[in-house]
Amino acid sequence: MQLLIALDNSPLTKRITDFLKEFLDQLSEVPTLSFIHVIDNRFIGAVMGYPDIVMSYDLIDRTTETEETLFSQIREDGYKTRGDIQKQLGVTGTIDFPLNDPVLALAEACQQKKPDLLVMGTHSRKGINHFLFGNFAEKVLRHINVPLIIIPEKGMYTI
Repeated sequence: MQLLIALDNSPLTKRITDFLKEFLDQLSEVPTLSFIHVIDNRFIGAVMGYPDIVMSYDLIDRTTETEETLFSQIREDGYKTRGDIQKQLGVTGTIDFPLNDPVLALAEACQQKKPDLLVMGTHSRKGINHFLFGNFAEKVLRHINVPLIIIPEKGMYTI
C-alpha cells in the first residue's frame, strides 16, 4: 500500500500524524509513505513584494531576502516535520517540495506516484474565509483520481 501525505507545517500536521498512528495500527502491512509539501507559487509573490498575492505560510521571524532562501527555509521545516512524523510512526518515507499551485501539484503527484490513498488536512474555513479562499479539499477532490482522506483541523474523525 502506498500513501501520499500532504503537509503544510500547520497545526494540521499533528492531527494528520495522530490519524496516521491509528490508521497504521489497523493495517496488516506497513505502507510506503510519500510526503508532499507544496510550495505555493502564488504566495512567493507576496513575500517578494507583491502584496496582492495571498500568503499562506507563516513567515514571521523568517529571513526572506531571496526566493531560494525562502524555499530553503520551507524545505528545512518540511524535512524536520517528516522526520518527526517518521519517528513517531516508526516508518520511513520520501518528501517532495514542488513549486506550483497546490491543487495542481497534488493532482500531478497522484498521477506520478499512483498512491492507494491521499491523506490531507482541511482548515474547514467558514464564512468570509470560505468565500475568499474556497474549500481546498473540494478542489483537490475534483482533480485527483485516488481515494482521499481529509482530516479536519478541529473536531472528530473516526477510523
